[in-house]
Amino acid sequence: MLTRSTPDKEARSAAAPASGSWSRARQWFGRLLGRPAAQPARKTGRTSTLDKAELEKVRLHLSEVLDQHPQAREVMKYVRALEHGLQKKGRFALDDLPVDVIRRALEQLDPLVTDWSVEGLSTLRSKAAVAIAGRERVEAERAERRASNETDVEVEEASVTTFMQANEEWERSFTNSAPTPLHDTTTDPDKPRS
Repeated sequence: MLTRSTPDKEARSAAAPASGSWSRARQWFGRLLGRPAAQPARKTGRTSTLDKAELEKVRLHLSEVLDQHPQAREVMKYVRALEHGLQKKGRFALDDLPVDVIRRALEQLDPLVTDWSVEGLSTLRSKAAVAIAGRERVEAERAERRASNETDVEVEEASVTTFMQANEEWERSFTNSAPTPLHDTTTDPDKPRS
């Protein structure tokens, strides 16, 4: 009987990350048996608007402002979404949250913040403005490319006669011949055209 050694099993499981229900089942069995769960592979090469040090300051100072106003988290849903995004998405939050959410969160923060010179809050405001401007620029470029795209074709219904005329014009564009009538009723059909 052939069996695989333990290192082969570990190499195989590390090489092919599991997905969906199978992944959750493997994690559950791993916890049940006391084995540490394999850490998911991190995406590399992705840039973020915030770095790690800035993220910590932003989260700390935003939390302090919201702690001073206990009802703010319940009433101001965009500020709550921004805070939640910073907690869950980390330094990529300003890159991943919708532009409208970021913009409205800053608008909701204006009456709460009395001193924007605090490092974390000023960083949040400036980095949010950079993220919004960058994403709006990219979206404008996409819209411009879509508008200038020459492959957009509009198709309409046409009669057979209109199609035949268009087809004849198209064929003439290759042969440079003179136009001929579609249905010549003045000549005999058995007689060749001159």
